[in-house]
Amino acid sequence: MKIYIFIVLTVFLFLGCGGVKTVEKNEEKVMGLSNSQIKSAVLTYSRDIKYCYEDVSKTDSSFKGNFIVEIVIQKDGSVTQVDVVQSSFSNNKLESCITSKIKNWVFPELYQLDQFIIKYPFSFGRK
Repeated sequence: MKIYIFIVLTVFLFLGCGGVKTVEKNEEKVMGLSNSQIKSAVLTYSRDIKYCYEDVSKTDSSFKGNFIVEIVIQKDGSVTQVDVVQSSFSNNKLESCITSKIKNWVFPELYQLDQFIIKYPFSFGRK
């Protein structure tokens, strides 16, 4: 069973939409992962994103653009696949760096699902 959840990440700002909710012993549960679990996991690895962005922006001061990655998370929280599904970048150095980092991330164990897929839009640019 797969559930798609879209979460917006704009250089460490997060917005999300809900999943399928169930209630168990006065405790709210969300099939797969809740938005707060995803946000917490991504914040744990925010240094990876910052590292990739700073590395690429050193060589291109006008660096800006966006791309969307699809992350496949297994029941144990491991990431088994990361693909760029859309991009406005002509140079894929940032995409490659971030996707290689995400492959090593671990999310919380899934609730009632064997696999969970997240699509993340990333937006980058100097202000």
